[in-house]
Amino acid sequence: MQVDYRDNYIIDYDNFDVSEIDRIKKITSDSDFWTDSKEGDIQNYRAAKVAVHQMLLEVKAKELYVKLKALGEGSDLEELFR
Repeated sequence: MQVDYRDNYIIDYDNFDVSEIDRIKKITSDSDFWTDSKEGDIQNYRAAKVAVHQMLLEVKAKELYVKLKALGEGSDLEELFR
């Protein structure tokens, strides 16, 4: 999503609804992410894009790869990217 520049996914990060970011961070399963509407799915993708964007601002590139490696080795996602 970070490199998806289709119109639906061009986002004003500074003014994105914080409650949407908090909501998307609480989703823990595919079935909770997918909705009954295309608009709902787009909104979930948009919120996820903003959440990841925020995380990337906080985590240095070198640190990101260390965390991704640990994730691949079975570490807990929430603990790594709190």
